[in-house]
Amino acid sequence: MVLRSVTAAALVVAAVLGIGAAPARAAVPVIWVNVALSPQWRAPFLVGLEYIDRHTGTDMRLGTCRPAPAKCIIVVEGATGHSAGYTDFRSASRTLIKLNTRYRGHLLSVRRWVAAHEVGHANGLWWHRSSSCNLMYPYTHCRGRVSPLTVLPADRAVLRRN
Repeated sequence: MVLRSVTAAALVVAAVLGIGAAPARAAVPVIWVNVALSPQWRAPFLVGLEYIDRHTGTDMRLGTCRPAPAKCIIVVEGATGHSAGYTDFRSASRTLIKLNTRYRGHLLSVRRWVAAHEVGHANGLWWHRSSSCNLMYPYTHCRGRVSPLTVLPADRAVLRRN
């Protein structure tokens, strides 16, 4: 009983003095994601967002944009033409992703890929990679099937830096 009291007291003193405490972690940057999508786009977008978030060094959270310099991705429907979506860099802290309403009826796997692809652009993958079937391939289909949700090692490094 006395040993437990001494040990407990030693732990309290150590905690107060910071002895043996884990080093403080650097704050993880938060990117706010303001989503205004139809049910047909919302669920696949959230899956694509979560996929990219696993590869970044940030914490992407759903919610209203905070004042600059807080980073924010605004996601709406409204892209037109043949493009499934596009990303518009409005400022250093604001990015707009527009998804095409015509793609609401496409396969779920296609909509997930489009969402992850556009979130990849919004997080620093500004290029397309037409040499291999991967997340940044410029088309929804590659070699007769939906482009895979794979991130190349070089792209993964960029996502971790941004």
